[in-house]
Amino acid sequence: MTPARGNGKFRVVIFTGGAVLQDDCIEFLARLDARPEVALAGVFCESRLSGFEGVVSDLWLRRRWLTPPLLLQRFLRKSLRWLVYPRRNLARRRLLQKLGTRIHYEPDLHAAPALEQVAKLDPDLGAVY
Repeated sequence: MTPARGNGKFRVVIFTGGAVLQDDCIEFLARLDARPEVALAGVFCESRLSGFEGVVSDLWLRRRWLTPPLLLQRFLRKSLRWLVYPRRNLARRRLLQKLGTRIHYEPDLHAAPALEQVAKLDPDLGAVY
């Protein structure tokens, strides 16, 4: 199977959910980005809000009164990871900065605006993570 373009790279778009990219998803994106035959064209996350505000909103919708302890657990887990694996966390942060403009948060991935953005990227492959 060969890519549609002559540059020899497969243009890949990843679809996922959540207000932030989870660590395992970031590692998957890093592996894709490191492949010379792959051009990671975009990452589309289905979420009404992104970042901390989105995490809080999602937790409140799903867990209600458990939101504060779950946020504390999340903070402690991330802090411990930064202390134990500082290089790995810096590498993740650099990758997210590199991908910055290619990460899109959309409230509905099936809505016309999201589909138009995907079409503009002209991907060879779309994958759900």
